[in-house]
Parts: sequence; C-alpha cells; structure tokens
Amino acid sequence: MARRRKGVCALCGIEAEVTREHFVPQCLWSGALPNRMETVPACDSCNAGTNLDDEYFRNTLVLMFDQDHPQKRELFAGSVKRSFQKHPGWMEYALKKVEVHPLVTPSGIWLGNFPTMPLDGDRFHRSLFKIIGGLFYLIRKQPFPNDGQIGIVGQLCAETKPLIDSIEENLFPPTFTFGDDVFEWRFSQTRDGITMWKLAFYRSVVFYAYGLEYAEDWEALKTAVEA
Repeated sequence: MARRRKGVCALCGIEAEVTREHFVPQCLWSGALPNRMETVPACDSCNAGTNLDDEYFRNTLVLMFDQDHPQKRELFAGSVKRSFQKHPGWMEYALKKVEVHPLVTPSGIWLGNFPTMPLDGDRFHRSLFKIIGGLFYLIRKQPFPNDGQIGIVGQLCAETKPLIDSIEENLFPPTFTFGDDVFEWRFSQTRDGITMWKLAFYRSVVFYAYGLEYAEDWEALKTAVEA
C-alpha cells in the first residue's frame, strides 16, 4: 500500500492526505517502467480519479501518426486493443470520424499524410494538464497557481506557428527524459511568471504549452487575441 501523509497536492494545491503519483501515465509503457520515472505528492482525487482519462490519452497517442515506435506497436497489439474491446463506443466513434491530414514539422517540412482520429479535447487535455502540473511542481517545488492558466497548442497551422516559433526560441537546450524516448520534454521560465513547454511522445507526437501564473496575464492575452 502506498504511504500516506499530510501534505499539499502538487496537482490541485489542496492540503490533504497525499501519496506519490506518476503524473505521466504509467500506461504509456507496455512493459517495465524506465528507471527515472518521477512522482509528485497527490491527493486521492488527483491520484485515482483520472484512470479513464489516462487510458483514453494513451489510446489516442498510440493511434496518432505512424506506428514505427516499438512501444506503440506493443501497446496497440496488447492493452490498446483490450481497451477498445472494453469500451467499443470509443472505436466506433473514432472510425466514423477519422480523417486524413498532412503532418508538418514546426519548420514547415511536410512528412506525409496520416489518418487523424477525432479528439475528445477536454478528456485528452486533462492528461496534458496533469503532466504539465507535475513537471511544474518538480521544477518550482510548488503547485501551479489555481488562478493561473495553461494553454495547449496541439496543431501547427498559420495561426499557431508564431506562438510555436516563440516557444521554440525560448526553450532551454537540455531535453529531459525518464531514460527512454517514450516521453521527452523541454521547458523555459521567465521572471514574470510564464513557463513554456514542449512535450514529445513516442518521438512523433508533439504538443506545445504555455503557463501563465497570474490571472492578469491571462486576461491581457485574451484581450489581445480578441482585438
């Protein structure tokens, strides 16, 4: 049984009994976990309340783009197929809505056309928010502020390219991993409470994100976009 203690949840910031949580879903690996897996203290709600989200997150990542990564192939043949058998509605919906779209790198290089599965954005993003929240806690030793905002940039297009370029230009040089290439990340942080992130899964699925720690920064950004 996991050891419980009083503390602050790294993911939601409440004071409660906490245990150690793998904020990057363990289900992204088909077998043994890498040696450098990180955990953060989490309350019961954050620790055990996201299992279905994490399962959906893994299934979606495995089905995105290519099947070249060995972990993707193993997961697809095993736990992902079992998951779709358990939740047939997920696959039925995905097959009805699948579309083919081009895959382009941030620098504009076309990598080919790949089937794109429809996305339950709220469910998928909850897992990304959890990962970013855990990484923020590891770096800053405090939870991401409850009145702050995290924005996800998941698609390269004319509208998002300037933001992605800005994030790329500011990321710190090291690429961090748990000892393999299932999950890799880079980040940067500014003195005025802005963090920027690049999260890569299975070498081919990349998301960018930014965290605004102060509510007034989020309101200023919304005003600028609406203008």
